[in-house]
Amino acid sequence: FVPGTDSWLTFSVMKTEEKINFFGFLPVLVLTKGCVGAILTKQPFMRCTMQFDLRKFIVSGTKPYAAEFQCDLSAKDFAGARIEQPVTARFEAVPDGEEIRMTLRANALVHGECARCLDPVEREETVQAEWTVRERDLDDPDFDLPLNEKGHLDVDEWLAQEFMFQIPTVLLCSADCAGLCPVCGKKKAKCTCQPTEQAEAPVDPRLAILKSLLN
Repeated sequence: FVPGTDSWLTFSVMKTEEKINFFGFLPVLVLTKGCVGAILTKQPFMRCTMQFDLRKFIVSGTKPYAAEFQCDLSAKDFAGARIEQPVTARFEAVPDGEEIRMTLRANALVHGECARCLDPVEREETVQAEWTVRERDLDDPDFDLPLNEKGHLDVDEWLAQEFMFQIPTVLLCSADCAGLCPVCGKKKAKCTCQPTEQAEAPVDPRLAILKSLLN
C-alpha cells in the first residue's frame, strides 16, 4: 500500500481436485515356513500384492473403475498343478446404488501331470468371477473375499482362490487315457504285455445265495 493513493487488493480462489486412487501394490506381512535345525519356524517378511481399497470406493466412488494388472501365481500350489507364467488379469468395480458390482477376469496356462499316466499336461483355464458387495458386508466376519481390517481387498489372493476353484483336482492328458501297465510300467497304449486273467476268489458258502441272485 502506498500512502495517499488508491490501492486495490485482488485475490482468486483455485480449487484443485485430487484424483482418487483405489488400486495399487501395497505391502502385506506374510509368514513363510523355515527350518532351523530340526525346528520348523514361521518367518515373517513383507511382500507386495495388488489391493483395492473397497471401503474407500464404497464411500467415495462415483464412476466405474477398471484396472489391468500382472499377477504372479507361480508360488501357489493348485492341488498339484502350477501356473508358472505371470497372469494378466482385469478388475472392474461399478457403483450401483448402495452396492458395488465387481468382476475379475483372467486366463492362465496351467501345468501339471496326468493322474493316470503321469505325462505332462498343459491346459488353459479361464476365470470370470462376479461379486456384489454392500458396505455392511465389510464388517461381516463370514465375508468370503480376502479383505483386511482396513477394507482393502487382496485382488491377487482373490484371483488365486478363483483359479483354485476352476482348476480340476484331477488332470488328464486325454479323457480316454488308460493309465500305466501294472506289469511293465509303460503306458497301456504302448505296452505289449498280455492281459493277465485274474483268478476268481472263492465264494463264502454263506454268501452263495447272494451270488446266485446276481447271476
